[in-house]
Amino acid sequence: MKRVRSMVAAISAAALFTLSACADSAAPTKPADAPVHFVALEEVTGTITVSAFEAATYSAFLEEAARAFEEKYPGTTVNVEIFSAMPEVRTQQMEGGRVMSVMRMEDDSAARNDYIQAVNTELMSGRGPDVLAMDVLPLHSYIERGVLTDISPFMEGDSNFNRLNFRGNILDAAKIDKGLYMLPVDFMFNFYTYDSYLLPDISGRFTNIRISAEDLMEIGKDVFEEVNSRQEAHTYMFNLSGGRQSPSMFQTLFAQNFSDFVNIGERSANFNDGTFAELLNSIRDYVEAGYLRAGAEDFAQIAQGGPPSPEMLERLREERFFFKPKPVLSLTSHFYQNPNLFIMRGVALGNEADDEIAGITSNRRGETPFTYTQAYAINANSDNQATAWAFISFLASYEMQTSMSLRGLPIHNDAFEQRLEMELLRQMGATELDSEGRHILGDYIDTVNEMAASINTFFIQDNAVTQIIDAELEHFFNGSRSAEDVAATIQNRVGLYLNE
Repeated sequence: MKRVRSMVAAISAAALFTLSACADSAAPTKPADAPVHFVALEEVTGTITVSAFEAATYSAFLEEAARAFEEKYPGTTVNVEIFSAMPEVRTQQMEGGRVMSVMRMEDDSAARNDYIQAVNTELMSGRGPDVLAMDVLPLHSYIERGVLTDISPFMEGDSNFNRLNFRGNILDAAKIDKGLYMLPVDFMFNFYTYDSYLLPDISGRFTNIRISAEDLMEIGKDVFEEVNSRQEAHTYMFNLSGGRQSPSMFQTLFAQNFSDFVNIGERSANFNDGTFAELLNSIRDYVEAGYLRAGAEDFAQIAQGGPPSPEMLERLREERFFFKPKPVLSLTSHFYQNPNLFIMRGVALGNEADDEIAGITSNRRGETPFTYTQAYAINANSDNQATAWAFISFLASYEMQTSMSLRGLPIHNDAFEQRLEMELLRQMGATELDSEGRHILGDYIDTVNEMAASINTFFIQDNAVTQIIDAELEHFFNGSRSAEDVAATIQNRVGLYLNE
């Protein structure tokens, strides 16, 4: 039985050409209409290889799953190949005996690109791993070129996989061209809160569980000057920066309106109609109006892996924001205020004592996307697709969906509630819930379920498109180019890439 192998040094030699350059090559893939060989337990045998790039997200979960799968199906071997290095974690003893951990994430774009090209080369040569983690790989390009298997027939023909046990809206949103080419084994989303101390009279303006940053900005503009005039310390509209070092307000607005600018499936880009330039200019205007921090200088030391100073912590804990986007997993701290976690909450989000939920992150068209930390596809050239599917479906089983190595929310309905209880117990430092804890858990589950039920789409991303946009944004945020010039350059570069 082989265990996880690190392949960081091996990929550069295989980076020979990109998939987009091979669009017309005669790749030895299985015909699109080939009959699916349904899974029977006696056919789950042999060796499969699973490949992923992100070690921090995938390594522990896949290691645990491979061991459990091999025990469940004697005669199988699961080789797991992880290509990136594990992030560095630093800890520091804080006041009151608390320990603060800071994970330093290195964005190794060169290694990521080498990995993508290496996988492209293997797939277009009729080889490659049996199971692909769709963390950084170009999903739609792979679907277009027939190197991924539509897993819908496997799902429908597998008597051990009952679709009713899973979140149907997530599976539906993950479909592309009526096919399901990856199985997200977890899901994530963001939501917004508002500060009820600063804005005590606005809850009635939230008429839908879905809400956009633009909606909130319009609400905040009406009262910003008046609220600031009665505060001792300056307040901000969002706990996001609009400056050069970390333009997180741009990332938020762009993410929720992604479909306005890029359609990966249709290979089209739309950065030249003025909407994108308007988005960039609005962020500059927000900074000038005092709605946003000019930059993220406060967090530079933390981003580099160093601990924050006590003075910085105290200042950040006292800051107030009208609105905050938050990841869904932070809902535990919304319902259960653990005093031992105030340092991390203070660093990330400022004063949270009066935060109330506004709604799930959406856009003004009602598009409410999910993201995932883990999703898997089957190589159409795999000689052991039955075992590959059995492994992927095992990742979605109750056993693996309740693993604490899974970073996101489970798509398995029964595992979902169990996992939320486990998260709450971990935060409380308890082994079982008392009556108050059960009440907190009920509120937590109901809130997540209500927001999760409104998810209706998935925005297909592409690593190359993201890199192009990030590179060109630097010229706007450092003031060297206008928003219109940056938009035109992005339009040209992304358009060329999508139509290679």
